[in-house]
Amino acid sequence: MVKPIPHILPSAIAVADADARASLNQFEALVTRLEPAVRTEARFRREVPLEFPQIAASYLLSSLQRLRVTAWGIISAINAPNEVLFAMSIRGLLESAANLAHLRANLQRTYAGDLPRKDMSYLALRMKFATRKPDDAGYESDEAARVSSVNVLTTIKALDKFATTDLGFSGDKTMTTWYERLSEFCHPNCLGNSVGSELDFPSGIETYRVDPGIHAAVLGQFSQYAYVLLYASCLLWNDCWRMMSNAEEVLPTFEPTGTLMILLD
Repeated sequence: MVKPIPHILPSAIAVADADARASLNQFEALVTRLEPAVRTEARFRREVPLEFPQIAASYLLSSLQRLRVTAWGIISAINAPNEVLFAMSIRGLLESAANLAHLRANLQRTYAGDLPRKDMSYLALRMKFATRKPDDAGYESDEAARVSSVNVLTTIKALDKFATTDLGFSGDKTMTTWYERLSEFCHPNCLGNSVGSELDFPSGIETYRVDPGIHAAVLGQFSQYAYVLLYASCLLWNDCWRMMSNAEEVLPTFEPTGTLMILLD
């Protein structure tokens, strides 16, 4: 485990306005709240088949590891400062949150009796072992079909719905819009290629900074995204464990022991 957890340098956010600073303070506080839920080992229970819910539990713990590392990456990108990595890290955080939302939605369907447990096992396997390069792993065609990755736009639909029903967003495609906007900064299109440069059309001059930094507007807008997405991920994580616990599922045993809930209050 990499310690200490990186913290945002005051000098790195000198250009941030009050709203951006508030979002970053909330984000940084959430990052530390992930740590008590971290486990160093999961032991699968041999008295039950290695399928749902054990595979779902395994996927959730792997997701937490990715959330932590991605959150640290966001902080490191701010401190660098590196606008491209900042946007890419937050887009990665959105994708992780979307996957958790997709898992949660299908857990709800399972416990409502709308999705057979066998199908939930297949979904958990896909999410745990998904790959877009099955040939690299030597999978046969039928095996490849079992681990085909869930389309990111499908998972973002679940996050869109969660944002509306649980986070109070009014639009029904808020997260889709965020993803598209982040992607514009991640791709080498107009915005992605504007890092560290300013184009003044009237004067016919374009200037480039040797140390590019992060534009104040980009820092302000995407800092809010980072906080909301990490907060949503914590809620989704807690909901998944809560549903499986309430159903009295036989789950793996974990080290260290203790609650898996991420405490947000």
